[in-house]
Amino acid sequence: MSDFSEHEYRILNFVDERKRCYYLDVINQFDPSKQCNETKRLLNHLLSKGTLCYLSQAFPMENARIGITPFGTSLLEAHRERLSMEQRHAEEMAQQAAKKKAEKKSDRRFQLTNTLLGALVGAGLTLVVEHFSEILTFLRGLH
Repeated sequence: MSDFSEHEYRILNFVDERKRCYYLDVINQFDPSKQCNETKRLLNHLLSKGTLCYLSQAFPMENARIGITPFGTSLLEAHRERLSMEQRHAEEMAQQAAKKKAEKKSDRRFQLTNTLLGALVGAGLTLVVEHFSEILTFLRGLH
């Protein structure tokens, strides 16, 4: 199990897409309100784990530039691959469900057709048996 939350992966992805950005840019992107403690906590966690690094020193630290480390890049790629596999699995499951639904619809149509055809043939045979003598009389009258 990963030590990082989905929100942290979104932060890593944001920094990776820009190659480098300001600390404050990340906070504004993910938590533009005045209560940005959660995003700061996540950023500090990512920095402490070595997935992000300071590219410049500035005071206050919100003015510093940050970038993604090779470790962060490999972690992010593994996460993207896992998401891709999960998405493929979900798509396969959806395709299987759609195929089963189509098969059930086809089976129901076949059963209905069989039932109706059987009823029509049965009714026709019943009429032939019930009216056999009249049919023979009619056929003899044609000659």
